[in-house]
Amino acid sequence: MRGLTFQGTHDVRVEDVPDPTIEQPGDAIVRVTLAGICGSDLHIYNAGEAFGFAPGSRLGHEFIGTVEAVGPEVAGIAVGDRVMSSCSVACGECTWCREGLASSCVKWSLFGWAPRVWAHGGAVQGGQSELVRVPLAGSTLHPMPEALSGADREMSLLPLVDVMSTGWHGLTSAGAAPGQSVVVIGDGAVGLAGVHGARAKGAVRIICLGHHADRLATATALGATLTISSRDDDEIKEAVMEHTGGEGAHVVIDSISGPGSMASAHACVRPGGTIACLGMDHFMGKTPSVNWFDQFLRNISVTGGLVPGKRYFPELLGLVESGALDPAPMLSHTITLDEAADGYRLMADRAEGVTKVALGGDTGLRDRLEAAGQGHLARALDDLEGGARERLRAEVEALDLGLIRRLVDGLVGDDDHGVAGEIAPPDPASVIALPRGPEDEERDRRARDAGESLLREGGVAAVLLAGGQGTRLGFDGPKGLFPFAPLTGRTLFAHHAAKIAALRARYGGGLPWYVLTSPANDGPTRAAFEENDHYGLAPESVRLVVQGTLPAVDAGSGEILRDAPDHLALSPDGHGGLLSALAASGALDEMSREGIRTIFTFQVDNPSSATTSSPGRTWPRSSCARSRPRRRWASSRAWMGAPGSWSTATCPTSSHGRWTRAGSSSTGRGRSPSTASRSSSRGASPRAVCACPTTTPSRRCRISTRRAEGWSPTPRTP
Repeated sequence: MRGLTFQGTHDVRVEDVPDPTIEQPGDAIVRVTLAGICGSDLHIYNAGEAFGFAPGSRLGHEFIGTVEAVGPEVAGIAVGDRVMSSCSVACGECTWCREGLASSCVKWSLFGWAPRVWAHGGAVQGGQSELVRVPLAGSTLHPMPEALSGADREMSLLPLVDVMSTGWHGLTSAGAAPGQSVVVIGDGAVGLAGVHGARAKGAVRIICLGHHADRLATATALGATLTISSRDDDEIKEAVMEHTGGEGAHVVIDSISGPGSMASAHACVRPGGTIACLGMDHFMGKTPSVNWFDQFLRNISVTGGLVPGKRYFPELLGLVESGALDPAPMLSHTITLDEAADGYRLMADRAEGVTKVALGGDTGLRDRLEAAGQGHLARALDDLEGGARERLRAEVEALDLGLIRRLVDGLVGDDDHGVAGEIAPPDPASVIALPRGPEDEERDRRARDAGESLLREGGVAAVLLAGGQGTRLGFDGPKGLFPFAPLTGRTLFAHHAAKIAALRARYGGGLPWYVLTSPANDGPTRAAFEENDHYGLAPESVRLVVQGTLPAVDAGSGEILRDAPDHLALSPDGHGGLLSALAASGALDEMSREGIRTIFTFQVDNPSSATTSSPGRTWPRSSCARSRPRRRWASSRAWMGAPGSWSTATCPTSSHGRWTRAGSSSTGRGRSPSTASRSSSRGASPRAVCACPTTTPSRRCRISTRRAEGWSPTPRTP
């Protein structure tokens, strides 16, 4: 069989190695379908001889696969079972195993490590191989739940073997609890696991410290509410204190555990908080130094340690099955076993875009694609080479194949449902007519009162869909950065932020603002919010959440389509993915804890949106000082007049300007900027149409007719 071996410093090779056999009654043989390269494997890669590794030593301790053979004393595991292996061997019976500390088992051994820590006969077994002999299989292996045993779920399960369990161990040891603040030092796989685990445990402020923009973006997708790239402890402390209301973190996860990271941990932790050390820098002679003076005076606890085997597998599998946890995004690359040496180099060099590499490669990926009915993509990968192959493979690996399979089975090519183009349209939404009499006005009053009451109670969250680019506006960048206001150049983001601020001031409620971005525009959007001081809003009251994407599929076959040989036809999952994005980011749990009962959603390119919410319904409401109800907008021609040329006009707010007629001191004030005017080709007086944020198409501002009479905008004098 083929297996990865250590040959010397920076030299690992896949070679032919002996097939494993059952050597002891408790052994099992597992065919590996997916294995991981761990950060600790890089210590071997960089200095293996110092740890006692001889040339030819087998490597790897993270693997999952299928049982091919079992010894006569193996209980609870059978041939054909899909299993996850603990990264270490343990008996399950000794004092330490019974107390949940399998890492101190009297028969403990570590896969893929030096012979001095292998106590089960024969050659040291490494998980980065086609086959592995697993001693004490009944207590070392863990069957996958049937719902998660498919090849399409492997990417979500492999991280549980070590890095996710390690992050969870640190959080659990430190007592992480709902509502707390957590700082994670390091943006490698263990750090990302700490971020993702903190969200699953209910932390509301999760801060990730790192120096790689791509990994910090992944941290945000996995639940971080703030990322910090500074290396200066004073700057780090200032940012953490600002994000935590001046208190610091209840829990600090140090995934590096060197002198510098420990100093940062002390800068971030609050009095009575806990630092969990999970890194291995001390193995390389970089021993962290606890600030015992600070520890004593501020009652700081220090915990952490080696992951205790498969102790957390049942809990973590339950979270994955429920959808509360999915660590797959931390696996940035999947390559073949024969390419393992390249994977080590990529991780050791910290190449851009590389976080953690999985081995199983196109064999494992092919199995997942075939299981999901997308085998044509595996064949497409075979036809590509070099960078084109890597680009397509990265996109394919990012797909939620299980979700796509369920959608295809339910909506495409099924006689019970018809193809996508034949799906019956939904019933039309109910229409709320404009007030026509006292009864309607009373209805609107009750709705307004209910909505305003919710706002005052802090029971409303505003969710802005802002994943689009400004391409159709002739603008190169996120649509929210488009300077839509003709007089002030105000951007859509600034405009919406001003509305949020005004509602908070008016009603006194919290009104948290969630901005949903897309993978394409998340980075520039975050940078804009940072550069503009969150547009005057408190940073902790604004949360950016990345929405997912879904591929286009063939309406007949359900096969995923490509728009180029090396590129899938992908689109943001839009309104349909809104709730899943909020759930995956932990935002829904956060809302629940904060008493949010109503979510108001609006789109970034609709600056005229404004509502007062009541439970179960959204009600349009006009609050423009110069607006008044009009008859229903019967048609665009009746409202706008005959076809003609368009020009831009603005209904200014009191903070941006006023309309002044030439030679007159008269003024009129409306609300936020936006929209369009037109002049008739038949010589009629041009009329500007106001689209104040709270004015509906059938309401207009009297100011809107004045430009035709010689009115012009002038700056407002404070």
